[in-house]
Amino acid sequence: MATGGITVESFLGKISRDHLECAVCADNFKNPKVLDCLHTFCLKCLREMRIRQDPENKKLICPICRKETHLEKIEIDDLPHNFTLDALVDELYVHQKLLGTTPSRVTCQSCEEEDQTAVSRCMDCDHFLCQDCHRAHGRLAALRSHTTYTLDQFRSGEIVYKSKLREHIPKCQKHLDQSLSIYCNTCEQMTCTTCSVLNHGQHALVGIPEAYDSFKQQVTDLVSKVKNNIKELQDAKDTANMLQKKLDTSFAETKKKISQKADDVVAKIKEEQQKLTQETEKIYKERSETINTSAAQNSNEADHSEQKLADVCSLMAETNRYEVLDLKQKVLFNLRKLTEKTTTVAPEPLSMFDYKEEEDSFGKLVLKDQTNIVPMPRGPLLNQSTTTKDKQLLEILKHSSVSVKKGQWLLKTELPNKFSNANCVGVFSNNKIVALDNGNNRLATFFPLRSSARQFQAIDNVHLDGLTVNRDNKLIALQSPFVKVYGDDLCVKFTPGNGSNAKPVGIAVSKDNIIAVSFEDREEISLHKLDGTFIKLLTAPDVGRYLTFYNNQVIYTTSSSSSFNCLLSIDCSTGTRVLGVCFVDDDSDINPTDVCCDLDGTFYVSWKGYTGEIRHYRYKSDGKTLECNTVIRGCGSARNILITPGGELVVAAGNTVKIYHRVETDD
Repeated sequence: MATGGITVESFLGKISRDHLECAVCADNFKNPKVLDCLHTFCLKCLREMRIRQDPENKKLICPICRKETHLEKIEIDDLPHNFTLDALVDELYVHQKLLGTTPSRVTCQSCEEEDQTAVSRCMDCDHFLCQDCHRAHGRLAALRSHTTYTLDQFRSGEIVYKSKLREHIPKCQKHLDQSLSIYCNTCEQMTCTTCSVLNHGQHALVGIPEAYDSFKQQVTDLVSKVKNNIKELQDAKDTANMLQKKLDTSFAETKKKISQKADDVVAKIKEEQQKLTQETEKIYKERSETINTSAAQNSNEADHSEQKLADVCSLMAETNRYEVLDLKQKVLFNLRKLTEKTTTVAPEPLSMFDYKEEEDSFGKLVLKDQTNIVPMPRGPLLNQSTTTKDKQLLEILKHSSVSVKKGQWLLKTELPNKFSNANCVGVFSNNKIVALDNGNNRLATFFPLRSSARQFQAIDNVHLDGLTVNRDNKLIALQSPFVKVYGDDLCVKFTPGNGSNAKPVGIAVSKDNIIAVSFEDREEISLHKLDGTFIKLLTAPDVGRYLTFYNNQVIYTTSSSSSFNCLLSIDCSTGTRVLGVCFVDDDSDINPTDVCCDLDGTFYVSWKGYTGEIRHYRYKSDGKTLECNTVIRGCGSARNILITPGGELVVAAGNTVKIYHRVETDD
C-alpha cells in the first residue's frame, strides 16, 4: 500500500527513527528510563554507559546534553519508566506486522498449539487469536464480554490498535494490590490509600486528577515565562546585530576619511597613515569580537531554551498524568532554570568611533566610549630634517611591532618537503632529533637549528613501525613483531607481549628504562626491561599508536576507532586507571593523536584535522579538573609530538617536521 511514492513501511520506519529509537544503540527503545534532564534511553544502554563513565560515581552524564543525573539514593533500575514510549514501540511493532507492504504472518498468542495463524485480536486479553481461540471467546461465558476485532479490521483502518501500556496505572510498591490514587503535596509523591493513612495522615492530600490539573497549571505558567525569556534573548541578539551593522558603517566611514587624508599627504609620511589604519582595524576587531560574542551567547541561550521547552511540551502532551506527576520535580527544575537565563548586551558606544584631523599632526582616533585617543607624532612633519624624521619613523615602528607574551609558543624552524609521511620522532640528549618517514621508508636526523647548521642526514630503506630514545641515547625501534634496542654497537632484539601473535603498534620508554609496547587489537600494553625481560601486561581500553610515560604512568589518547576522544593513564604498578578525561569537541573532523608531558606535570596533546593544533592541559586548583588552552594552531597534520631537553616542542606533521620554542620573557 503506497501513496505518492511513500509506503506504509517507509512511513512507519521514519516514525521509528525520528521518535522511538534510542540515541545510544540506535534501536527501538527497550525498557526506556528518563534522566533528570528529561532525555530517555534504554535501561541496558544506561547500565553500559555508567560502566564506561565510572561505576563508582554517583552521577550519570547524559550523552546528549552532558547534564548530570544524581544516583545517591537510587540505582539506574529505579529511574522513572517511560510507559508512553513503551506503548508507542509496541504499537509500531503491531502496525508494522499488520500494515506493511508484505504483512508478516501473525501467530496465535493464546493457545498452546504452535504456529497457528492469528485471525483476530482480543483487546481485553491483549492477545492475537487463532480461529479456534476466536470461537472460544464466543462460547465461554467468562470470555464472551471481551472485545475482539479481526485482523482485516486493523488492516483496513477501521480499528486503530492502541497498546494497553497507555492505560498503565502504577501500583504501590508496598501494597501491590492497590493503585497509586492519591497525591501528597507535602512529600510531592503519589501514594495508595493505605499508605496515605499510615504515612501521610497530617499531610496535604489530593486526588490524582486534581494534582495533575494543578501541576499542569504550574507548567503553563512557567512555559509562559520561558517564552518571554526567549523573546528577550532574541531581542538582545537583534540589538547586537544592529550594533554590528552600525559598527561596520562607522568602520567603513572612518577608513574612508583616513584614506582621503592620507592621499593628500606626501609619500614620506605613508608609515604614519598605515599605523593609524592598523590601529583602527585593531579596535574594530576587538569591538566586533565583543559584539559578536554577545550575539552568539544570546543565540545559543535562545536555541537551548527552545529545545528544552520543546522537550517539556512534548512530555506533557504525550505522557499520562501518573507518569508526568512522577517527573514533576524534574520538569519544574528544568523550566525554572530556563527562566533564569539572562541576556548579554554589548554597550552601544562600542559601535562608534571616529577620526579627527589636527593642524600640527596627521590626526587622531576619537573613541566614543572613552576619552582615549591614538595620536600621531606632532610637529611640522614636512619641514623636519632627514635625521629627525628617520628617528621619528623608527619610534613609530617600534611601538607598532607585534607583542609576544611569556609562555607563548612560536615556530622556530621546519623541514618542509623533506618527508612523505613523518609520523614518529625521538630526541637525543644533545637535542639532535631523529624522525621516522614511513612514506619514504627513511630515517632522518637533524638539529633544531636554522637550515645552514641543521646537519640533515637520511638513511633509506629503513622499515620501522615506531621509535623512541631513552635518557642513555639508546634508539629503541619497533619493527613488528619485534622490538630492537640499539646502543654501544650492540642490538638487543625481543618479541613484546606474553606469547601472543598480536601486532604491536606503539612504543614508549620511561626515564627508568621501562619499555611500553601497545597492542591496539587486544587493548593491552606490555611492559619490558631494556634487555627484553617481560614485566607485566596492562589492560588499556582503546589504546592506539601514541603513548608516553610520566611518574610511573603510561598516558595515551584513545584510538581513532573509539566512540569517544579520551586521554587515559594507567598506573604501571597497580594496573589501575589514574586519569580518564573525555574530550568534548563540536568538530567531529578532528581528533587527538599524541600526548607528551612537560616537566611541570602538564600535558600537551596534538589534534589532527584541517590545519592541526596543539592543546595544553593542566589541573585546576582543585587538583581534579583539567583546563584546556590551544597554544599552537596551523601545525599541519599533527601526529607524534615531544619536548626536547632544550625545552622545544617537536611536531611530526606528515610532509614536514616543525620545531617550536617557548618565549621565556615578555617581548
